[in-house]
Amino acid sequence: MDMTLVCLKQVREDPYYWKWAVVALHNSLQGFMVCALSDAEGYNVLKDRVAARIKKAKEKGEKPPPPELDTFLNLYGKVKSDRMLLGEKSRVFRGDAEKDRAIRQLNRLRNAFLHFKQKQWHTDVKNLPPVFSACLQIIHFLFFQSGNIQADQEERQRVSFLLNQLKEELRLTAAYYETSP
Repeated sequence: MDMTLVCLKQVREDPYYWKWAVVALHNSLQGFMVCALSDAEGYNVLKDRVAARIKKAKEKGEKPPPPELDTFLNLYGKVKSDRMLLGEKSRVFRGDAEKDRAIRQLNRLRNAFLHFKQKQWHTDVKNLPPVFSACLQIIHFLFFQSGNIQADQEERQRVSFLLNQLKEELRLTAAYYETSP
């Protein structure tokens, strides 16, 4: 989240920083999803087929295959499912169409930025503040409301501070775009 903030502070001066803000936010959100989904065995965050093979190998006393983290969109699906119910206070994330679109757009942009082919590409950066805002709401839920992430007071304050700073930068950026030609 720190890098997302660093990049967001630069986007009004240089829109190229959106690329790195997208990459950083994607990484942050993925990390929060992994933390919220982490069960005792660690299977919940893996690709289902790999988790099944690992379980089977362990039962047979064989060497398990290497773990493979599930994809970003699959992790998002899992936080919206009963896979989040890991304890008494656990809550499932109830997404909506806006957040689902934001997640898909963030993932699409991140993949385009990191797995690009030589091409000319254009995106309307004026549409990015609402995408980021929706993703920050998901992070807030996962960290503060899911009941699955244990954090001390200092960590809670730090995440709260960063979320507030990111929201303020998004507000300033959206206002900037509203007044720009």
